[in-house]
Amino acid sequence: MRTVKVFLVIVFSLSAQAAGFSGRVVSVVDGDSIEVVRERGAERIRVFGIDCPERGQPYATRAKEFTRRITYGKKVTVIPKATDDYGRTIAEVILPDGRNLGKELVRVGLAWWYRHYDPGDREMERLEREARIARRGLWRDPKPVPPWEWRHRKQVAHSVARGWRIPVENHRDRYIARFGMCAETVPADLVGEGLYGPPVPQRGIRVRP
Repeated sequence: MRTVKVFLVIVFSLSAQAAGFSGRVVSVVDGDSIEVVRERGAERIRVFGIDCPERGQPYATRAKEFTRRITYGKKVTVIPKATDDYGRTIAEVILPDGRNLGKELVRVGLAWWYRHYDPGDREMERLEREARIARRGLWRDPKPVPPWEWRHRKQVAHSVARGWRIPVENHRDRYIARFGMCAETVPADLVGEGLYGPPVPQRGIRVRP
């Protein structure tokens, strides 16, 4: 009987986690990060499956403004997927009208589909393709730089500035494997032996059981 009770508690907990929670958005940090109020206070949420332009990149401000316009002060549903090394909850965010925040950002061309962490999502793939063809948002630029490439280049510049000169072998292949990029989209400075510096640890995510 005790075993049955424990089993039911576990099932209930997992079901509650899968169902997520609802709360009001009290802050918009950037295009893909918001803060939602729940019982223990405001919780920072990183939107799952997408990556908005970083601060300093084109369209970063527009992405933040878009997210603010459709979420701020509204009650959203948060469906947790994982937790990153910063302690942020990575989750799908469902708007009051049932739309998915991440997919809306991709649809209007203000976010990239993050293939590495959300592989096989055909709808995301379709939305990004349609935004690219229609040249919406960031796709108006002839060669938009993905935010993960932007971050990576800043990390490499920081490494070089500190005098780290250790060659990184097969970095191009590792880059493709990590981010799920096509070979032709890999930055030129990652090809051959043009990139130096030790591998910079990436902040990963821990998938929730």
